Order: sequence, then C-alpha cells, then structure tokens
Amino acid sequence: MRDVSRVADLYWLTHLYLLDTRYLRAAPRHPDATAWTEELLVATPWVVEQGNVDLGAELAFCLQCVGEAGGGAHEALLALLESHQQPDGCMEDAHATAGALLAFAGAEERLPGFPR
Repeated sequence: MRDVSRVADLYWLTHLYLLDTRYLRAAPRHPDATAWTEELLVATPWVVEQGNVDLGAELAFCLQCVGEAGGGAHEALLALLESHQQPDGCMEDAHATAGALLAFAGAEERLPGFPR
C-alpha cells in the first residue's frame, strides 16, 4: 500500500495494528510497532486538518493501544471526533461511528474525567 496515497497508507498502518493486536485484544508485538506509532503521531495533525473523522477514529484507538492515550495527538483526535458527532451519537457513516465508539470507549477506560 505504501506510496498509493497518504490516506491509504495510514489506513494500512491502522490495519497492521488491528492484525498485530488481534483486533485490540493484546499488546502489539511486531518489532515495527514503534515505527508505526511514530508515523501515526506525525500524521495526526494532517488527519485533523483534513477533518477525516473515520481515519481519525482509527488513529485514536491505535494510539490508545500503545499507551498514547491522553497525549496531545490523542487529545486532538478525540476533539475531532467530538466535534463531528451528531446529536444522536452517529458520525458521518457506520464505519466512522464504529471507529469513534472504539475510540471513545477506550478513552473512557484510560482517561480520568472522560467524557468531558
């Protein structure tokens, strides 16, 4: 997937996390997980700027699974999700809603005072 598009590349990275963690049920074990995390942290401002809610949700739950919950990137992603959540709780589509659900549930589990 590399070099197809930045969005495709970032989805590819989030899916590597999902596979490596057995769909968020275990800690990442792959030797490249640290490099994946760095790529997601560097990409976060761009994802937020683009307003890509679906991808933002995936970055948020991946960062949570490596202990980055509560950091600046994670907080920016949660703010993006919160700003796009509709009154009924939905996001722009079912996939984004599911991703946000995982991100919000993970944040509630890991961050004191969440939800705000």
